[in-house]
Amino acid sequence: ALAWFGSFSWTEPVESVFLAPALLRRGEIHERRGEYQQALHFYRRFLARWRNADPPYQQLVRDVEARVARLQGSG
Repeated sequence: ALAWFGSFSWTEPVESVFLAPALLRRGEIHERRGEYQQALHFYRRFLARWRNADPPYQQLVRDVEARVARLQGSG
């Protein structure tokens, strides 16, 4: 799954809508595998893209911010 989520192009407009969700999923996979630094990397990239997301997605943004805070505190 990591390879597939990593295959999205940052330059293709059609794929750009998938980038933030793919970054989030990659972070989740790395977190589940205990690879916390990699998880933080992808969570931060997700947040950089979605920090100002529309109101319906702000809870997801807050959840990811909480994950980042938790992972930073454990390292």
